[in-house]
Amino acid sequence: MIMNLISKIIPVASDASFLRAALRLPKPSAEYLIARDEARRASSNLRSLKTRREALQIEACVDNPCHDRLATQTLHSMLDDLEADIRTATERDREAFADLGRLRLAYRDQAHATLADDIEGLGALIAQRLEEVRELLEIAEALNSQAREAQVEMMPTLIREAPIALRLLEPVAATINKMIEKGTRR
Repeated sequence: MIMNLISKIIPVASDASFLRAALRLPKPSAEYLIARDEARRASSNLRSLKTRREALQIEACVDNPCHDRLATQTLHSMLDDLEADIRTATERDREAFADLGRLRLAYRDQAHATLADDIEGLGALIAQRLEEVRELLEIAEALNSQAREAQVEMMPTLIREAPIALRLLEPVAATINKMIEKGTRR
């Protein structure tokens, strides 16, 4: 009686709301955020240089009556300069993504370590709920069997369709159970 009164006064948080609050990725380190931004900038810079090179190559091959064609020597000089810039940008892009990859692995490990227990709890809760649903469908299926044997017509859809729902639940439950099993380990 007292517990019932307490639960009315102080509402107990549901498992789902607790897990919704608990299952959040930890904030990445400042170093990770800087590396991610640097990788994006390096990639953008490389893409921009390659686009400029392609535009110059097209301009060299196409006659455009709107403006004069670049002198061949000037064009080759510009392309050579761009190639050197592209090589430098490619190396910077490779370095930035290598740094980001290293930091991403550390962040992933931190996230796994931080969330491991809560993820395991989520899996256990899902498995428990699946078992409860299965049990309830089996009850409805048994009632449906009794109704058929007694030739009671007009049972609600919940009861009439329970055997179908149970058959549909089995492969879904098997898949979810495999996910849970694999989710607790990497």
